[in-house]
Amino acid sequence: MNITTTTYNSNFFYVRPDISLNRDSNDYFCPDDITEITVAPFLYVRMEKAGKAVQSKFASRYYSNIGYGINLTAKSLIDAEHPESFLMANSLDNSTFVSQLYKTCAFPLEMVKESRIKINGTATKVGGAEFDVATPDPIERVLEMFNQKIEAVSRLSSFKTGDYIAIETAPHQPVQIGDSIEFGELKFRIR
Repeated sequence: MNITTTTYNSNFFYVRPDISLNRDSNDYFCPDDITEITVAPFLYVRMEKAGKAVQSKFASRYYSNIGYGINLTAKSLIDAEHPESFLMANSLDNSTFVSQLYKTCAFPLEMVKESRIKINGTATKVGGAEFDVATPDPIERVLEMFNQKIEAVSRLSSFKTGDYIAIETAPHQPVQIGDSIEFGELKFRIR
């Protein structure tokens, strides 16, 4: 199982391994060598069948559930001279926290409206205009974004049943050891 993640406000994507998944929202124990960590909220869909080169108009046939989560990235491992270090920084064990999945028609609207992570009880910066709830149907807008991202990702890389396609919904925010993180039902500490 892979977690294909499109970065905030871009068409770039990367793949997080299944070892990064933390389904139980257990506290995150930071490896000793990591000095800087960032967090970013995301929305995700779980693929219900395999696909390759899926057009956006057909993408909704590949999923029926949506969830939200938080990615942790080891910023201190990223070296501008070695772009591959970005992959290492996003491959940490238990660094991807996910909520339960919801039927697309029952997804909590506040998770689209408020793409804010609470760090020590204080809400961080909200996501960009692509998540503007002034649109007539914000959930429909999010699903259309997933359809477009699935098309873009599947042009270059196939996906299989059980894979997650995730869209980061706000910029990365720095956190420190000891911080308490909340996003919807997800609650954990960085230790």
